[in-house]
Amino acid sequence: MAALSVWRRVYIRDDWSALSTNNQTDQQLENILRSTALYHTLSILRGTSHLHRSSLSQSRALTIGPGSQRAVIAPQTTPMSPSDVVLPSAHVLPAELAARCADDTADTVEALWRDLQAENRTLRSYLEEGGLEVGKRGLEVWSGEVMRLVGDGRE
Repeated sequence: MAALSVWRRVYIRDDWSALSTNNQTDQQLENILRSTALYHTLSILRGTSHLHRSSLSQSRALTIGPGSQRAVIAPQTTPMSPSDVVLPSAHVLPAELAARCADDTADTVEALWRDLQAENRTLRSYLEEGGLEVGKRGLEVWSGEVMRLVGDGRE
């Protein structure tokens, strides 16, 4: 659930519904897409994907455990698509969330549940945006364009 939440928040950080191809040059669109949280996140991951576990620097990995039991946890370098991080409404139930947050108050768990639902609604709206208006495209298309830009490696 944590990885899904991170990717969901990367995708909802920017207002994808405001993007339009109308009256925009290709260069203007590229500049807009390069300014998104998704582009910056993927660029960082692209920079770490060639590293091996043993050569990760302290700033890019977390070392845990004492002595011979130490382990290096590498960052998640596989991007998840926007559709993969939308939680079906029944995926996380309030009771399951409460169990995960056993030390938190009922009010805190309820606030987390409302936030999770709001994140999902926002992401769903960005995914469903495509085709509603001339020049507007859904998040799946935009995220594909961002991934292409990051893959090109042109900075």
